[in-house]
Amino acid sequence: MNAEQHMLIIPIPELVRMMDEKRIEIRPVNQPQVRSIKKYIEEAFSKKQVYFPPLIAHTDQQEADLKTLKMQMIDGSKRAAALTQLYKTNKKMLENSEAHKERIKLDIILSETAISVQLFSGLTKEEQDQLYIDFNTKGKKVALSKLIEYDSRNAVNQIANQVLQQNSLLRLAGIETEKRAVIRPANKKFLSLSQLRQLVVLFITGKIYMKSPEFDVKLNLQPEEYVALINEWLNELFLLYPHDSIGNYEKTILASFPMILAIVYYVNEGMIRNTFAARKQVIKRRMEALRTVNWSVHNRQWQQFNGHFRGSQRLYFFDYDKETLLSIVQWLKSQQALV
Repeated sequence: MNAEQHMLIIPIPELVRMMDEKRIEIRPVNQPQVRSIKKYIEEAFSKKQVYFPPLIAHTDQQEADLKTLKMQMIDGSKRAAALTQLYKTNKKMLENSEAHKERIKLDIILSETAISVQLFSGLTKEEQDQLYIDFNTKGKKVALSKLIEYDSRNAVNQIANQVLQQNSLLRLAGIETEKRAVIRPANKKFLSLSQLRQLVVLFITGKIYMKSPEFDVKLNLQPEEYVALINEWLNELFLLYPHDSIGNYEKTILASFPMILAIVYYVNEGMIRNTFAARKQVIKRRMEALRTVNWSVHNRQWQQFNGHFRGSQRLYFFDYDKETLLSIVQWLKSQQALV
């Protein structure tokens, strides 16, 4: 590959103009993905927390004059399309007297923001296509452990990181950092990082997500208050079963993530908009009601919930769906009446 390259900084209004004048040739794009990027841009700009990697493009011209430049997009077609559509839609809404404060603010930000372009020249069409493949298949996804540790913009990651730092019993119980989930019964770590994020989101929203959501959420309390609530719940949980073996599925059903998810839903149900003090009190009371439960994995009560036996030890595993989780929640609530 014998090519030259340099960086350009293109203001978004100029990028839009180039797109309108067909001076940027983009690859076919998936419109739902473009809409998703537009939503990210709009939300991130409102928080001043947006970052785009450089667009990657190619030109056959010798001079990179923005007024006459024509280029073919190698990587970043969806970003270019999303920025163009958002810029034009926002302008149109302003022209139609929909001059809401947020729309005006977004227009100012879009008008004053520029995006970088890594511009190649001297590549064949085949080399451009190979670069596109390389950019989209050889990049290494950031490990979730690093995402939680370093992504300070995301409230869920902030809270999960603080819980990990502050709760020594949780660390001793075991956190799986290499995989999205823990495979039972071989893996005896209590939670994966992805599962911890799910629990954090449940504490914040009161909603069950069947996988770790990749978005930020609205907080009703301060981040440090959520950290304190989760630590309070964990301390109560480890009173139900010792932290050093709570991830051992051969011993306890508390090693089942569906059970843990159901317990977190149970302690937070109806409390999401309450004060920190009220929520802390309810968590303690509801967890205390579970102290008489036999948490052995061999307790036949678990077979009333949807699931199946697995492995040579015939251990019972819950189905991982909302119907099963909510039926477990109802059973947990019934334990309060027995206290």
